[in-house]
Amino acid sequence: MNTAEEIFRKKKMCRHLLEKFGFIINDNTYIYSRLFLNDRFRAVVQITTDGKISASVIDTDTNEEYLPLNVPSYTGRFIAEVRNDFSNILKQIADKCFLNEYFIFEQTNRISRLITDRYGEKPDFPFKRSPDCGVFRYAENRKWYAIIMNVRRDRLNSISNNLCAVDSLKHSRSTPVSDEIIEIINLKIPEKDIAVLQKIHGIYPAYHMNKKNWITISLDGTVPDDQIMTLADRSRSIIVSGH
Repeated sequence: MNTAEEIFRKKKMCRHLLEKFGFIINDNTYIYSRLFLNDRFRAVVQITTDGKISASVIDTDTNEEYLPLNVPSYTGRFIAEVRNDFSNILKQIADKCFLNEYFIFEQTNRISRLITDRYGEKPDFPFKRSPDCGVFRYAENRKWYAIIMNVRRDRLNSISNNLCAVDSLKHSRSTPVSDEIIEIINLKIPEKDIAVLQKIHGIYPAYHMNKKNWITISLDGTVPDDQIMTLADRSRSIIVSGH
């Protein structure tokens, strides 16, 4: 994960704040540049209207990208100063032009908001070793009815007996399947319904939960929001009833 990916992780762009900050829009892309380190370098940040972010540092002497920035083996006081100043610029943009989100991906945050709007219950993050793992609890008994976590796609496929799992490899986008991180939601379901649900593309045997009582859904847009929420409602109902 590079500097920009780390800083803008779990952030939601506010378009109206980008132009206020100094971004200029060109061909559906917001562009911002700033000189730093005594004008020796120029930070260039580009954000597409659908939220894809790229950031680079240009050496003003050569007008070419300063490649050592993203090479971990390059160390020393000077490169550390370049990285620090560049990072501070990105953090300013993140603070001024973005909202904080609980999770990384769009569908995950939509589902999180829908659950909170419906039940008034926000996720909490109880695991120090897995800080990205959020759980939704029924307020009365504090029991979990939904768990959201990160997982590598290939690990999810490896536990699946769903014949459609092979097809999910086609959704690997720009990252190799073995390294692609997706977010998933675990929901509690009556045992009698597990087998039928696992035939649906995007629904898997439970990851890190009891496979007799839980299912896992990939939050990559494969399963529609309304279907996920129907299952989330059922999961919460089970917890509410104490079964």
